[in-house]
Amino acid sequence: MGRKKALSLLLAAVLLLGTAQAQDTATKLDGVMNALHDAHVFNGAILVAKGDEVLLRKGYGTAVMEWDVPVTPETRFRIGSVTKQFTASIILKLMEEGKIDLQDKLRKYIPEYPSKQADDVTIHMLLNHTSGIPSYTSLPGFMARETRLPYPPDSMFAVIADLPYDFEPGSRWQYNNSGYFILGSVIEHVTAKPYDAVLQEFLLRPLGLGGTGYEHNEDVIPGFAGGYVRIPGGYQRAAYLDATVPFAAGMMYSNVDDLFRWTRALHDGQVFADRATFEKMTTAYKENYGYGLMMYSVKAGDTDVRVVEHGGGIFGFRAALWYLPDEEVTIVVLDNTEGRADLTARAAFRVLHGLEVEMPKPSIADEMQRIIDAEGLAAAEERYAVLKKDEGDAWNFGETELNTLGYLYLRAGKIDIALNVFKMNIDAYPNAFNPYDSYGEALAKAGRKEEAVTMYQKALEINPGSTSAKAALERLGVKVEKKAINITPELLDRYVGRYELKPGFELAITREGTQLFGQATGQSRFELFPSSTATFYLKVVDAQVTFEQDGDNPSPKLILHQNGRDMPAKRMN
Repeated sequence: MGRKKALSLLLAAVLLLGTAQAQDTATKLDGVMNALHDAHVFNGAILVAKGDEVLLRKGYGTAVMEWDVPVTPETRFRIGSVTKQFTASIILKLMEEGKIDLQDKLRKYIPEYPSKQADDVTIHMLLNHTSGIPSYTSLPGFMARETRLPYPPDSMFAVIADLPYDFEPGSRWQYNNSGYFILGSVIEHVTAKPYDAVLQEFLLRPLGLGGTGYEHNEDVIPGFAGGYVRIPGGYQRAAYLDATVPFAAGMMYSNVDDLFRWTRALHDGQVFADRATFEKMTTAYKENYGYGLMMYSVKAGDTDVRVVEHGGGIFGFRAALWYLPDEEVTIVVLDNTEGRADLTARAAFRVLHGLEVEMPKPSIADEMQRIIDAEGLAAAEERYAVLKKDEGDAWNFGETELNTLGYLYLRAGKIDIALNVFKMNIDAYPNAFNPYDSYGEALAKAGRKEEAVTMYQKALEINPGSTSAKAALERLGVKVEKKAINITPELLDRYVGRYELKPGFELAITREGTQLFGQATGQSRFELFPSSTATFYLKVVDAQVTFEQDGDNPSPKLILHQNGRDMPAKRMN
């Protein structure tokens, strides 16, 4: 056999082996996605690729449930905050044209901005979530009250301009939709064109992203998915959202094919004229965040794998867009049921790295609803107790499960059933604040004001940072006294360290002055606020952290209380 023929046969064998491995990976990915869909965790489209080779490109479930229209890879979804990397890219392209300097103050580009914020905050701070301007989506009652109303770009300034800073501009990081809303207005002022027109001109048309755009409520968008929310026993349509509210912070739509093309183009240097601009975008300035992108590492066995990603969440939709630069892997997940796009992307990551994927458990709420509707509350309560005792590991008994079921009945006007379900949740999770808060809401709707006040006060006792409980008490005419808890830096230093929640997943505790911060592996940093000298609560999610005391020695262990679970973590250093 000649050498040339032998080499050809060897090359053919290598190609066949690579094809077989890719097919095996695709089969495993498809199996996991089907399982996640069957567990109501994922309903949408996914694309997984290595380099330019697509390993999986498929739709799972239903795009328009009223007409039983299936999801396909071409289906278009809202992508929420994945929009931010497009907005950031436009700002950076304007920088390359000499029309924007990232260190300039906001006042230069929007002279009529109605407060001192414009004299303190730079474009860089807006891009990097370090402006300190409060996020309008976090204002008490805004998302429940204002999202049906139109907010033309400059009209949002009246909402946020006179608010005090959450922190001194530039000093800290806090995820912030206000910053990217303002950046959209900056783009319009600098170009004298609407944001969506600039988006098309700068990015979408040059890159051939014909399945992507900026949504207007009146638009008819071919192949567009309906947005839904999961409820016990099924789904319901997501609430209406005026497109002007998310604006440049989150109102784009796309499909998996376009987001794959976009990601490859961005990382291959096709978006910017200068590679240094891309480096600016992907530099982690504070808390793993660059400009519209997060950068961190995820454990794959003993290997740290670099990830550049951003997720998105908007009424009825969830999105996750991951890129692994060292492996040239792209993972795009789009969901139209407010499912767990982040969990789905992480599951794909684990399959690609030969790791086991833990499948979600069925919700106890679905079983409870079935029995309540068929046999009544007493039978459901009895069934709940039996399943928790005999099959506790087979079902998801998380705190939010019964809470969701309670609200289903509350919205349906079945207040007596809702009260009983919320009370069951309190009995199951007596140390969690949210069940008391929800029970208080149902009591208030039932006209039982004094009992509602008691429940809200209990919720606030457990979590002094609960804005919903405070607002509810004020609506009921009860003044909320703010309790000061003073903890010395010396005591806080005993809590500083790294704690292992499970192999490969740590919680790092740090201190700045008299403020504690926590940061989980691959996630952004968050503040910890004291409710006692040893217990701290989070404002970003419903969770508390309790540190174990050991005299004057460093705390040997902490316990993370979240979703009704107590998760111990031992100190690692």
